[in-house]
Formats: sequence, structure tokens, C-alpha cells
Amino acid sequence: MTTNYKTIAPYPYEKSNLMPLRWLFYLCLGISINAGIWGLTFFYLKSAQPTYTSTWRVSLPVNGSSTRINIPELGGASSDVRSPFGDRSHDPREKMKFIAESKPVLKNAASVLNMSPQELGKPRVKIVDNSTMMAFEIKGDSAQEAQQKAFAMYQAFEDRLEQLRQEELVDNQLPVQADLQAAKKNLADIQRSLSEHKARTGLNSKEQVNQLSSTIESLRQQQI
Repeated sequence: MTTNYKTIAPYPYEKSNLMPLRWLFYLCLGISINAGIWGLTFFYLKSAQPTYTSTWRVSLPVNGSSTRINIPELGGASSDVRSPFGDRSHDPREKMKFIAESKPVLKNAASVLNMSPQELGKPRVKIVDNSTMMAFEIKGDSAQEAQQKAFAMYQAFEDRLEQLRQEELVDNQLPVQADLQAAKKNLADIQRSLSEHKARTGLNSKEQVNQLSSTIESLRQQQI
């Protein structure tokens, strides 16, 4: 008994018929993703509270100053204030940055605006490389508030620097004042000694002193 098998050819796969469907799927997927991204973006922009930033810059002086007082035959005193950039190993702007972010400055700036230091916020201070400048910025809930915060911070920072300058000036003047007081005392002692000498010798005028000198010189010549 012989069994005959009939060979059935496979159904041809029409790949070209599925290509439009695949491209349509990817197109719809891309549109959906973009729509989701833009939707989230618009939602964030609509719901997020806007912030405003005010920026300004401060430049430090580079020149120093010196004071010298000379009193003939008594001595002198001097006071030198070096340039803050004279020492290359230390950037004075780091100290300025610390002062700008200090509690006294923030407290004074906040008191001007009748708000707490927390409501004022901490400014961002950046040192500008290869310059003598410092960049400041502070944020606010409105453009006007950010500007007011910037003015208050700038004024509080300047007031604090002026206070520290006055304290440093007093400290620098203490040695000069001490030297001046010592010079005045020496001058008073010399004048008192001269007055006592005149009282003892009866030399009350320049002419008497010259006359005595001439007499002494004449006696010396006679002895020769």
C-alpha cells in the first residue's frame, strides 16, 4: 500500500504589506511621546511659581595708602595700608565673600525690607576669575522684590565694610597716637628742663646766652 503525500507550498509572506502599518505605529508613538512631554512642560510652566533674579557686581580697589609723620629732633611715625592684592597667595575677595554671606549683613538687609533673614534668602556670591570683581545675585518672587533685595543687600554689605574699615583704622592709628603722645611728653620735658635751667642760671633771653658765650670764648682766647 502506497501513501501519496501532497506537497503544499507555503503562503508567500507579503512583507511590503506590513511596512505602512509599522511606520504608522511609530508615528503615533512619537506623537504621543511629544504630546506628553509638551503637556508636562506646559503644566509645569502653568503651575510653577516664577522666580526673578537681580544681579550686580562689585570691584575691589587695588591701590594701597601710607601715612608718615616726622617731628624734627624727636622722631616720627608711619602707617602703611597695603594693596589687598599685594599677596598673591591670598585673595581678599574670599574674605569679602564671607562678609557678604555673614549673619550681620543678612540681618541688616532683611530689617530694611521688614522681613526675616529666611524670607530674604542667601545671596549667591561668585568670584570672577582674572579680575578684581565679585558677582552677586539674589532671587525674589517678583521683579520689584528682587531689585529691592539687591539694593538692601548692597547697602548692608557696604555698611558692614565701612564699619570694619573704621575699626581697622582705629587699630592702625593707635601706634601713631602713642608715638605722638610720647613725642609731646618728650617736648614738654625738654621745655621744662630748659625753663628750670634758665631759672637757675639767670639766662632769660637769647642775648644773655650769646653774651655768656662771647665771654667764655674771650676767656678761652686769653688763656691761649
